[in-house]
Amino acid sequence: MAKAKPKFSLSSSFFPCVLKLQANEGKRVLEAVEKFAANTATPSLNLHPVKSDQRGRLYTFRASDDLRVLAVRLGENTWILEEVGHHDELYRRAESGVFLADPSGEQIGFFTAEDAGSREGIPTRAAGTS
Repeated sequence: MAKAKPKFSLSSSFFPCVLKLQANEGKRVLEAVEKFAANTATPSLNLHPVKSDQRGRLYTFRASDDLRVLAVRLGENTWILEEVGHHDELYRRAESGVFLADPSGEQIGFFTAEDAGSREGIPTRAAGTS
């Protein structure tokens, strides 16, 4: 039996991250997203959890030797693609951040401490907490 294609959405920060890249890098990211959309287990993506995420929801996958996509796993086969960046910078952000949602569900996203000074209305509780 074939594995079901993942359900995923792109966060509001995804395309701004892509647009900051060189054109050839952006193309590589979009190609990787197409592979992800077809099969998250594609070996070249090397999808794996971020080790420092204690909730086990943050994952990355490879778009090139140096580019990674940060994804949040919401369920067995449900994802939000959050950010794109160069390997070291993306892992630094992933290891220092958290996926948050306000109780109403109106605001969700991935945030780091450095974001607190630049974004208004950052939710104050992690998703799934009371």
